[in-house]
Order: sequence, then structure tokens, then C-alpha cells
Amino acid sequence: MAKNSHGWLAGLLAVFLTATVSGCLPTWIGTKSLQHRAAAEGLTERFLETETHTTRFWVGGEGPPLLLLHGFGGTGLSTWAKQLPLAAHHTLVVPDLAWFGQSVSGRQPTLDAQVDLVLQLMETLSLDQVDVVGVSYGGFVALQLAQTAPSRVGKAVIVDSPGPFFGADRVEGLLVRAGADSLVELFVPEDAAGVDRLFAIALAEPPRIPRWLLSDLVGSFLAAHPEQQAALLHDLLSRSEVVDSASLVWPEDMLVVWGEADQVFPPGCGRELADAASAEFVLLEQAAHSPNIDTPGAFNRVVSQFLESH
Repeated sequence: MAKNSHGWLAGLLAVFLTATVSGCLPTWIGTKSLQHRAAAEGLTERFLETETHTTRFWVGGEGPPLLLLHGFGGTGLSTWAKQLPLAAHHTLVVPDLAWFGQSVSGRQPTLDAQVDLVLQLMETLSLDQVDVVGVSYGGFVALQLAQTAPSRVGKAVIVDSPGPFFGADRVEGLLVRAGADSLVELFVPEDAAGVDRLFAIALAEPPRIPRWLLSDLVGSFLAAHPEQQAALLHDLLSRSEVVDSASLVWPEDMLVVWGEADQVFPPGCGRELADAASAEFVLLEQAAHSPNIDTPGAFNRVVSQFLESH
């Protein structure tokens, strides 16, 4: 696997690579392989139906609850496939966020809707508090959860997600590097060419993927809720313009993990976040925007040591 992968594409890459390793390219076969892997680690697939949300999630393992929140464009299971062994010491809760995978919502597409989904899931599972790991967009959700219900968050690991340090200058730099006019154009691709551009910005050595498979990725993961996904990106942008980081409530015990080669949010974003939150900062070598996939061994060790400390 190429080392410089994009966290928001982690789900797509994981499914593609799993399918390739198994000798079968269609993405649904990769998805089935991931489901078997989850079952082997003791996780079961469940659905929660409420008045506002339909949420698919995976749950299983033994130990204190650990909520894993995926990035933009991925799903819970595909993004965190290489963290499933953590179920040996934690009860993993791995949802698809709203408008990704098989989760949907009747609410307006915002971070608040995602937090509401998480809180309803916690109520269903009778969880008063969870430790949480969020990568990229999932990190935004984790930090918003801490704002909305600080007592429900124990330890927090924020991975390659800048939180309030997501201003217009950083967005502009990303779009210039990607050759895109907007975040929506970049992260909600409509065709194979759009996915190809995502891989180009995400990977130092983009794999040569047939156009028919790129189209399959669009149809399988990115085409179901394009309007809602676009609204989620607009919500992030609007929040970045008004948030005062000094006024935020940070998790009391927080770790910031960053990939050394992240071209989406450079490591300086992570150091700024860690300084503002008085959090420990860990930079992982040979990793980019999704160190949970790029260097899973090192990532899992860092996260486990943090969660099991104190």
C-alpha cells in the first residue's frame, strides 16, 4: 500500500486494497471481506432506528468502550479495519456516520446531527461515557461531541483533524495543491475523473486503477448522498469562520496524532491544535493523512498506550 493515503479516502482505499489482495476487484467483495474480518474479532453488525436517524454500527470486544469515528468518504468498518484487534482490550463501537455507508438522517447535515447520532447510539448501548478516536472528519465530530456533552467523553485521540484551525487560508492551499475549485468538487466527486484527482492529491505514488473500478467506487461510496455530503462540508467551512478556539471546551485527557507527510493538513495544524488544548502531540513517520492505515502498528501502539495510561 502507498504510504501517503488521504484520511477522507481511507475507506475507499481499504476496500480497494482488501479486494485486490483477495484477488477480486469489485468493491462489494472487499466489503464482504471486511465484514468477515470484523466478525473474526468478535464484532457484530447492528442497526439503530430512531425518529431522526438510521445508523449502522459494529460493536464487540471486551473492556472499556472505545468509539471510532471515520473520516469523510469512508465508513466505520473500512476506515478502522486495522484497528479491530483493539477489541481484545476495548469494547469497540464503530458507526457509519450519517450520510455515509448505510447511515442516514432526517436532520440537517451538520456536525450537530452527527453528535446527535452518536449520543443516541450511546443511549441505546447504555454508555454513560466513551473514549473516542476520530480521524479527519471524525475528529471534527469528536471535538463537537466534547463541546456538546463534555461529561460523555473520556479520553480523546484526534487524528489529522485540525478542529478550529481550519481556516480559509488552509482550505485555499489544499485546493491549489489538488487543482480543485471547492471542497465539494474535490471531496464529493461525480465521476471516475474526480476520484482519480482525489487519489492524486492523496498519494505520493497513486496506484493505477482502471476507470471502471474508479466508477465503481463512486457508485458504491460517494454517490448515495452527494447533496447532504456537500452540506456537511459547507457546515465545516461556516464553523471555521466563527469559532474562537480560546472559548472551546477541550477533552480533559487528549492526544493529537499526526502523519508526518500529511499534505491535506500539514503537521503544523496538529501542533497548533495540541498547544491550544494542552494535549500531547505525536508525529508518526512514514504516515500521511491516515496513519491508522499507513502505519497501523505504530498507530495502534500509540493509541493503546495513551488509552491504558493513568
